[in-house]
Amino acid sequence: MGSSKNLSGKKLVEYKNLLALSKDQQDILIGTILGDGNIRILKKEAFLTVSHGEKQKDYVFWKYNFFRSWVLTKPRKEVRQYYKKKEKQLASWRFSTISHPEMTKYYNLFYPKGRKIIPSQIQSVLISPLSLAVWYMDDGSRKPYGRGAFLHTESFPVGDQRRLIEVLKKNFSIVVRLSSAGLSKGKRLFRLYITAKSFPGFRDLILPYILPSMQYKISL
Repeated sequence: MGSSKNLSGKKLVEYKNLLALSKDQQDILIGTILGDGNIRILKKEAFLTVSHGEKQKDYVFWKYNFFRSWVLTKPRKEVRQYYKKKEKQLASWRFSTISHPEMTKYYNLFYPKGRKIIPSQIQSVLISPLSLAVWYMDDGSRKPYGRGAFLHTESFPVGDQRRLIEVLKKNFSIVVRLSSAGLSKGKRLFRLYITAKSFPGFRDLILPYILPSMQYKISL
């Protein structure tokens, strides 16, 4: 999007009017929202922010290359103090898209009251293996000795997580159950566990989209 880097005012408005999310962009956006992505509204329309740690720099640029036409500034490195250890610094890479009605549509779907939820329409939204792969690259993990995998959904209420369990079964034939993730401030947290029996099929679905640097998350 070379010429858009210096756009402003009327020219930027005209450029925005030409934008529309492609199928791949929509699929990646959905996976990103389910994972670590954040959509916000500052004025009228919403925008997406992508941020990952230093070790996921190539992943940030992979997403950026898909959304290049939506981004005015290349990913940048940020360094901040670790809140648990002030003497420790954490580095991350991030970029934000321009604000746009298409982003607002997803904001209204996933943030109806300003906080991320799993919408009741998720069965018709989470339908692409690409979305599933991005979600897993964002928020998935495996134990070295385990045969299944986790999706770290601790921030969602149990009801929302049960909704995801149903969708993963109906849309992808993946068997998932709730798994305890410990206590936080006296409250029991849960995450999703992809069963050992379902993991090979899940792996086959997402493997074509997994970056080389993320292969460790799906190794058998």
